[in-house]
Amino acid sequence: MSDTIGHIVNLVMVGDDHVETGMQPSKIIRVKSSDASVACDGVGGALGHPLVYLQFEGNESVDCYYCSQRYTKADQSSEQAHASA
Repeated sequence: MSDTIGHIVNLVMVGDDHVETGMQPSKIIRVKSSDASVACDGVGGALGHPLVYLQFEGNESVDCYYCSQRYTKADQSSEQAHASA
C-alpha cells in the first residue's frame, strides 16, 4: 500500500514550499532575465494541463508543478549575443 502511495504522490509539502520527488524536467526553456513569471500549459491542447503562471520570486529558475517543465532565466550576456546576431 505505501509503495502505491509513493508512486501516486509526486510532491511533498515542506512549510509553504514544495519539493519534487522524482519528476525531472524534460528540457530547459530559457526566458528573458527580466521576466518575473512564465505561463505553462504543458504541451497544450488535450495533452496539456491547466494554464498556470509560475513566479520566479528571486530565483533563477522555476519548475512547473504539473509537468515539471523547467524555465530558467537567461543571463544577460547570452541575451546580448542573441540580440546582436
